[in-house]
Amino acid sequence: MINGEVFGYAKRLTEAQDLKSVSFDDITTIIFDEYGIEKNKRYYLPNEGMTIAGLFDSVIRNRSDIKIFILTNAVADIEFSPLFTFFNLTLPYNNDIKLFKKNTILVQYLNNEEFRKERKETLIGRLMEGTAYEDYAFNNQIQEKNNEFLEKKTGSSKFNFAFIYNKEVYGVWNDFKNGKVYVSEDYEEKSPFIFSITLKDSRPNTMLMSAFQRYDFWKQFLKYFKLGVVCYESQKIKKVVYEIIKLYNSVK
Repeated sequence: MINGEVFGYAKRLTEAQDLKSVSFDDITTIIFDEYGIEKNKRYYLPNEGMTIAGLFDSVIRNRSDIKIFILTNAVADIEFSPLFTFFNLTLPYNNDIKLFKKNTILVQYLNNEEFRKERKETLIGRLMEGTAYEDYAFNNQIQEKNNEFLEKKTGSSKFNFAFIYNKEVYGVWNDFKNGKVYVSEDYEEKSPFIFSITLKDSRPNTMLMSAFQRYDFWKQFLKYFKLGVVCYESQKIKKVVYEIIKLYNSVK
């Protein structure tokens, strides 16, 4: 309230379902603060991308006069967070702004020089000078990005099988010369060994994940994974594989 009048509403994302029958005709701005989650601090909601989309739909309805601001610190793996994967967003590393979804989404990687200078002159700024926290809090640098097992597949790699996850196809390649396995966005389209991880990923001429049981593909892949010889061509692919292994272990 401001001077006795309603200024805005504070809601938790976990309340999204309760808001579907509420009218918000007076709302023109939505601010989602502290979106990104720091490692080991808390967790995103199950299917959070759909939850956020449903909440926005409940408020926006058929209007076009609403602005949405989603604010986050430079946390690790932000590109693999629910909203980034839901809308297929990427960070604008080479430019501070990128537009997506027919210009309805603007992603800005902000690094305000004036703010940085002011903060560095404060007590906390002088205290944190030269530390990792200065890079994180003042310079907006993403911390804790784990680049282990990131490697481009070799020219001597041979295609093994492919899998579909969240409508994207990934190829698994073996290099018997160096004893490594590579997961890439490259794959052989005519291969008979393309597996759909979930029912929603199922396509013609593909097999469901349950068919793994009839072949040695997955068993061998898990063996190589446990041996630490599986490499990924990007952070995105690495996260996808980790998600699939967790999914497989939860249902086997």
